[in-house]
Amino acid sequence: MRYIDLGSEYAIDAASHGQRAIGEAWDAATCKTKFSHLYARKIQHEGWNDAKFLKLRVFSAAFMDAMWKTSAFGLAAQQLISVANLLLPKGKWLNNIECVLPYGKVMGQGTFMWYPGNDSTQISMDSPGWLGGLSRPTGVNVPIRASFVSPTYGQSSFVAAYHESFEFENVRLTGDAPGWMDPSYRAYGLYVYDSGETGVVRKVYAEHFNTAGFAFERGTPATADLLTVFNCNFTGIHLLGTALATLNFGTVSSDDCPSLFDMEAYNGREAGGVLNVSCTKQETGVTSEERGPWKGSIVANLRGQFAANFGAISYACAAVSTNTMFFVDPRLVSGVMQNSVLNVGAAKGFNYDLTVQDAANKKGWRGPGSYSGMQLFYSAAGGGYCEINRKAATQITVNSPSRLGFFRGVGTFDYVNGTPAYSFTGTGSTSGGGGTAPTASWVLGTPGAWSSCVAGSQTRSTPYVSSVQGVTPASPKPADVVETQSCTVNPPSGATSQTINSATSATKVLCSLPSVRKITFTGLRITAGTSLSAFAGYLCDKAYVGFGGLYYDNPGQTLVRSVVAGTSYNVTLTFASPVSMKYAVGSDLATVPFTATRVLLEA
Repeated sequence: MRYIDLGSEYAIDAASHGQRAIGEAWDAATCKTKFSHLYARKIQHEGWNDAKFLKLRVFSAAFMDAMWKTSAFGLAAQQLISVANLLLPKGKWLNNIECVLPYGKVMGQGTFMWYPGNDSTQISMDSPGWLGGLSRPTGVNVPIRASFVSPTYGQSSFVAAYHESFEFENVRLTGDAPGWMDPSYRAYGLYVYDSGETGVVRKVYAEHFNTAGFAFERGTPATADLLTVFNCNFTGIHLLGTALATLNFGTVSSDDCPSLFDMEAYNGREAGGVLNVSCTKQETGVTSEERGPWKGSIVANLRGQFAANFGAISYACAAVSTNTMFFVDPRLVSGVMQNSVLNVGAAKGFNYDLTVQDAANKKGWRGPGSYSGMQLFYSAAGGGYCEINRKAATQITVNSPSRLGFFRGVGTFDYVNGTPAYSFTGTGSTSGGGGTAPTASWVLGTPGAWSSCVAGSQTRSTPYVSSVQGVTPASPKPADVVETQSCTVNPPSGATSQTINSATSATKVLCSLPSVRKITFTGLRITAGTSLSAFAGYLCDKAYVGFGGLYYDNPGQTLVRSVVAGTSYNVTLTFASPVSMKYAVGSDLATVPFTATRVLLEA
């Protein structure tokens, strides 16, 4: 199998280009030549101008240029059809447009979180700089974004109507929403539209997406295995309009998404489908909230016309307690009841109350208790029925039309009044989805773009939006939040150095040089013990240069790999070859804290 290696094909690497727009990395003429197929497509057939084109991130431009270069029907085609096989470059890359998948294979180089020295591929969504946007079906009134999307999305023709024969694997996808849901937009890591024969998603890690890590709309069949989805804000895997779909998932792992699976009637098609899931591991309230808030995860929201089978379930609620493992609503949009079924081969969990909550039949069934194994069978027929370990389960009345919230620690759920209610936006002390009419509050929306650099600073505004789409909060709308950061205007052509006095890692200063050969620190104090090689890697915005590509000295002192916290050093770092740096001081990523009386960068 022959791959288009994006790194080699376009001479790009994450250290130099991972965080940059093409207009920042090269002049306009070079960009138009380097990405000529994409440029012709965008300018001639999609109405873009040069200024918008130059804002594309380097990864976005390389991926989509390779796709249009291999288009079976040329640059004017309504639908992009390519059978190319793409090898994604290692490193952390920003992406600001939907990358349309081929009918071939797209393969990254690892799913582990990227850091200097490993070879994984991490693609991060740049929402503030987003240039794309998927078409919106009837009933969806907010923008829809996806880092990767099927070529069949939104297509009405029968030409390549199903996304067949594709493979997408070995990639880490990162969103930009590490907290609670922002209702002003939908965002996904991977959006698979009408997956077809031999199509497969395999070994993909998705995290921090505003809506879900994965979306599967329709699917005949859809197949996926070895998926991890952490800290997404609506669900882990969104099943859209899947009543007539066939969906098969292997091993799926999730931490602190509101649910692992959620079925939704969508785009003129009902919710449901034939769903098989081999093995799930699900945790909520287990890890520190520094990674993201606890969301009281449940296994699945199953709606509509479904026949679902789960082979084995591990369900851990540690510092929280949830009201149910499964929420079901076996009705069509019209309200007509369906004979939907759920089967679980083996499950064990703790700190949950019900095994199944049935909104249509207003019933719930309690489980065998924490740490007790069970088999489960549920049928919506005849007013709803549930067996646990081949015996009729204990039944109660539940009036809430949606799942309830959760408690930090333990609490008593009120199934008559449907409390506590769930809040996807994190309002209230507990979170969940209640049965009363929704009330809304003002929450921060999507930040705007940074302004031009004037007198060493630039600003951006973030508006407040309603926490519930279509509902206006009763309180007055707060003023926009305005942020300010330091910046540097590009120096005159030919500049060979940049100096920052009284530098601190907490303040970002953009690098004004196209490349850096040497960095001299005067009065350097690292406030937490580390190694000089780790510190040097941070300076290059996490670009790993290695011991063979980096030389360092400390005139008059002996400084090896260890650095003593709080001790003052004069240090010169010399690179074997020039390195491209986004920031002269500071980083978008994790920092090594330091101060210095002066930092001198030389080209």
